[in-house]
Amino acid sequence: MKPDELIAKNAELQKQLTPENDKYYGDLLVYLRAKGVFKNDLILEEKALEILQDILDAQTTGENAEAYFGKRPKEIADEILEVIPFNSIDSLKLLSYILGAYTLCSLFPALILPDYPLDLGRLGIVAVFSIAIAIVAFRFIGTSIYSSHKTLSRVLFGLLFATVVGGVIAVSAFIETPFSFQLVGIWGIMLIVLLILIVGVLFFRFSPFERKFWSPFLPLLTTCGIIGIFSRIAPLSAFFESKMGKYIVVGTLVLGLILQYLLIFLYSNKIKNSQNSKNSKKEIKN
Repeated sequence: MKPDELIAKNAELQKQLTPENDKYYGDLLVYLRAKGVFKNDLILEEKALEILQDILDAQTTGENAEAYFGKRPKEIADEILEVIPFNSIDSLKLLSYILGAYTLCSLFPALILPDYPLDLGRLGIVAVFSIAIAIVAFRFIGTSIYSSHKTLSRVLFGLLFATVVGGVIAVSAFIETPFSFQLVGIWGIMLIVLLILIVGVLFFRFSPFERKFWSPFLPLLTTCGIIGIFSRIAPLSAFFESKMGKYIVVGTLVLGLILQYLLIFLYSNKIKNSQNSKNSKKEIKN
């Protein structure tokens, strides 16, 4: 089975856990995935599924996960992570996702505004910082799972993370390199079309789970691409430079953002309702 198939099977089997076992295994699973972010995905998911099946077997005999595995799940997880090899392909795939997401977000101004310069040097410098921040975030998520001061550590990390991200954004505004150019005319249109095609191909190559995660971001990205193309067509460029044209662009982007957050909210709400329904069924059975 592929990692995505194992993840889907894992999620389905988790519905059979009691609330107590679900909490025990959920923390263990998050710890494994966060700490093992650069490990072999296939082996990691196989190990996680084995643990889940052991908990389900113990559950049928009336034994909970803590009694079966002990009160120190972190030690079990660390032992598992030690034997799982590093996977360079999976690591490069993850880093490419992070870099791709940052690049797309950074390209928005250059896509929409033909006169806005695209600084590849600045893009590369900030991308390195963004990848480093993402790696630290993954490590912290894993570490905080079994922290004795979980709430405090998360609050402090949130403040530190926001400060670092804000600092990187502020610094990037003052960085200028010689490797900048403007995406004007036909070259800008060709690049936008190429980016849309690349995003489309990658999206349909994603697993169903990955497509659900990325779907909310497509409307805004598509909107930016369409505006960028129209604003570079000679007969329409004057309109987009007018006050009315700018109002329409801003209004369209606001609607795109609203749609994006609405889709994110609906997706999150669907997951929450599914989890609540699952817990309700468990309580009825108990």
